Amino acid sequence: MKQQYVQHMSGQGEKWALDSPYESSPEVVYVLKKSGHALCLPKSEYTCCAPPDEWEDVTDECGVSQWCGGHPQLVHADQPISDEGYRVSKVRLMQPDGPDAGQMKWAVIVERKKA
Repeated sequence: MKQQYVQHMSGQGEKWALDSPYESSPEVVYVLKKSGHALCLPKSEYTCCAPPDEWEDVTDECGVSQWCGGHPQLVHADQPISDEGYRVSKVRLMQPDGPDAGQMKWAVIVERKKA
């Protein structure tokens, strides 16, 4: 049986993996298990949906190049990273030790949507 997912009818929020339909009550719900807990979501507010997108980390394959009239551009496989198919996250980190211990640094993570 193929894994099914449900999401709030608004299309917002997390997509939940459906473990099994809750058959004892027609209006109650779907039963899901997350972190060892069973969750019940009301059928009146949740509907079946497509599975969530899967992403792969391609940060190590990325670099900066002089594209767009000489302006720096983040690239992957020598192609500019567009909004479609990629997501870029900026994460704040603290240097744990060394001469810069305690200083905040930034890291950029680039992910590509799996096909």
